[in-house]
Amino acid sequence: MSDVGKDGYTAALELALSEMRRSMDVGLAQIQGDLRLLLQRADQTDRRAEQHATRLDALEGRVRDIEQSAVAETVVDAVESRVLKLEQTSVTKTDLDDRTKRIIAILSVIIAAAGVAVAVVAVLVSHH
Repeated sequence: MSDVGKDGYTAALELALSEMRRSMDVGLAQIQGDLRLLLQRADQTDRRAEQHATRLDALEGRVRDIEQSAVAETVVDAVESRVLKLEQTSVTKTDLDDRTKRIIAILSVIIAAAGVAVAVVAVLVSHH
């Protein structure tokens, strides 16, 4: 192969590597952006869960006060119904922890796949 042919091959290889690096950089930037978004949403969910827990504690306190003041049975039933609905719709700390663990596991797989892709590219490049 002539020097011109080698130079053309080297230039094409360098261009291909440059494009692969750019693709990897873009992919990693997207993954980082997605991770930031997921973490932001997890933080928002944590805040909502804390607000729900505070609200639930306040409602439970109100229920105790109502029961102690011997308010009519219908009022107690209504409050219990509202508390039950709130408990059914509230997000628990365990739910948040499980969701966070799943997110971390998914991101770990994505990052591992990206690492494998980088290693494959490195091996391919080192053999040429």
